[in-house]
Amino acid sequence: MSLNSVASGEAVKLQTFLPYSRRPIVSTVASSRNGAEAVVEEYPPKIYPLQPEPFIYDPFHNSRSWIRKEAERIAETVRQSIEAQAEMLEQQFREQGATPMGARYQDPGVMSRMALRLYRAAICGLTVEQIADLELGEDPDAVPSGDAVRKTVSEWSRVLDVPLPRRKGGRRRIPDL
Repeated sequence: MSLNSVASGEAVKLQTFLPYSRRPIVSTVASSRNGAEAVVEEYPPKIYPLQPEPFIYDPFHNSRSWIRKEAERIAETVRQSIEAQAEMLEQQFREQGATPMGARYQDPGVMSRMALRLYRAAICGLTVEQIADLELGEDPDAVPSGDAVRKTVSEWSRVLDVPLPRRKGGRRRIPDL
């Protein structure tokens, strides 16, 4: 894609051959003060706010009211630039099938615990009850249930395409970790 295609209003194409796990590599258009644009491929994407041009302010001819109105006009232009770029990025994410992280996954501790659940089920071969028991031992304030662990493991396994071991019935011994 050339800068001319970006300037002409064509949609920015994402590189689909790059590997990522449900996190798109996003092409954003960065503008400089002199109007030159560059396509930047990055994750997480950055928003490049419009950089306002300097303007002349003569305190003998322009009032404080004028300067406030000018500042509001410039701030509004920058805000619109930021919101337009955010909308474009959100659209690119949706087109690639990405969805925003739920509020409960915003906490890094929760993400680590969920990932550890999948690891213990898929790699260590533990049952959901065994995983819940281990979590109780690690954090006495937590109250994990087998059902909560089962839901997490099932969802993460499906989304990340991680196969789970087949169960033959009966409880398995917890391997040494």
